[in-house]
Amino acid sequence: ILRTPFEFEWSRAGRLRLTGNVEVAQVSLSDGAVGRALFELTEGRGAGTSMLWGLQARYIISNNLRASLSYDGRAPENASVIHTARAKLSATF
Repeated sequence: ILRTPFEFEWSRAGRLRLTGNVEVAQVSLSDGAVGRALFELTEGRGAGTSMLWGLQARYIISNNLRASLSYDGRAPENASVIHTARAKLSATF
């Protein structure tokens, strides 16, 4: 597995923080692994070139209220792109 990751972070006045990441991976197999062995050996990516990316945002609304959003994407070489989004609101009492 050959990986090329890139990460960034940006914050503003302690209330908002954005983080993101992009990773390109090239997986080459010399043996014919299949099934669970293929999944484990390639970290779930499969053989070939794949990409992972993500963006997270955290915002402090008040002392007791926080919000976060996240988006992740994955593009395996031999499958459709997978998108995942999450939203979270946390309150402290």
